[in-house]
Amino acid sequence: MLMPEIYSGLNTTAYWFMGVVGAIILFVSVLLHELAHSIVALKYGLNVREIVLYIFGGVSVIEDQEVVYKDFHKEFKIAAVGPLTSFVIAGILTSLWVLIFVTLGFPDKTHNVSAILAAGILQYGVLVNIVLGGINLTPAFPLDGGRILGSALLKSNNDYDKSTKIATRIGIAISYGLMGLGFLVIISGSFISAIWLLPMGWFLNRAAQSFYDNTQIRTHILYPASKRPPSEPQRSG
Repeated sequence: MLMPEIYSGLNTTAYWFMGVVGAIILFVSVLLHELAHSIVALKYGLNVREIVLYIFGGVSVIEDQEVVYKDFHKEFKIAAVGPLTSFVIAGILTSLWVLIFVTLGFPDKTHNVSAILAAGILQYGVLVNIVLGGINLTPAFPLDGGRILGSALLKSNNDYDKSTKIATRIGIAISYGLMGLGFLVIISGSFISAIWLLPMGWFLNRAAQSFYDNTQIRTHILYPASKRPPSEPQRSG
């Protein structure tokens, strides 16, 4: 529905083409986002077991993440590189989109169908990557923003358990806010918009709660207070 509104007057085949290529761009953008996480993790000697891609997102499965979570430098860099990659991709696609405008003028004002298709696809790619980077900066586990928040708290108080508790509780609060907003949107009559808000809120809620529960299990069962080693000082620089 987006492209027909922005670039009107094309036939159905052209819009289908833009949709298919746009879907490929979304897939590649998510893959590059996750690859960026994985590359930085490998740089720190961590094992990346796999990259799992979903319809609207993905996750890099990194082993021994406890080592990362307790080093705010590594956690911050691994988390931040994903959104940064998405924004860089958006910048590159924006440059190409502007180049088309400068070279050919406004594509929708010309009879150059190829230029119109290229402009529409690039514009969609820019939007996708801005949204992908922006959503992932939401300060809620397991999104990158939640991990960045956790690393900032850890740097501030040097207490892993406390930092994790605060970050996950903030994530859970945000998830309830999204679900509440979704219900309000349904009441207002915009059911389609709520389709995105409700599942996203539910997913964030379950993921944040699961992360916190797993952390508590590792801390209090594997390392009870009587056997827990003292907190290691964080390295600077």
